Amino acid sequence: TSVTIPDSVTSIGNSAFRDCSSLTSITIPDSVTSIGDYAFYGTNSVKKFTFSKNLESIGHDAFAETKWYNSALAATVDHLVINGIIIGSNKKTGTLIIPEGIKKIAPYVFLDATGLTSVTFPNSLTEIGEYAFFDRDVSVGNKDLRTKGFYGKQSIGI
Repeated sequence: TSVTIPDSVTSIGNSAFRDCSSLTSITIPDSVTSIGDYAFYGTNSVKKFTFSKNLESIGHDAFAETKWYNSALAATVDHLVINGIIIGSNKKTGTLIIPEGIKKIAPYVFLDATGLTSVTFPNSLTEIGEYAFFDRDVSVGNKDLRTKGFYGKQSIGI
């Protein structure tokens, strides 16, 4: 089943399509600016998403456990990015250099990156989602930082 979300929709809420196993294709119009946590989680038959060019916010695991997410992440060397937002990453150890042009890091993205030792953020970065670097000892620039400071109920601005 294919779904085209109407142009009147500006936000897709938490778990809106979670575990809808019959979906195979989803078109998200340019009117949509935010997608909530787990919005499409477990829609494991979805092979294709067409994304809004105006997405500004993507919640935790919004696309996890979909064929699209799993294959897109497997095909990337470093990060899975939508509209300047990192929503997944294969980088789990060593030095992490977030490339210029990245505006946001979605929640929890580097939660399991237990081997990171240093992180370099670009000037373009404006937001780090909650728990993105939870409980990590990393060096940021010339400072060592215990990144429990990167967790909580709110995202932080840079």
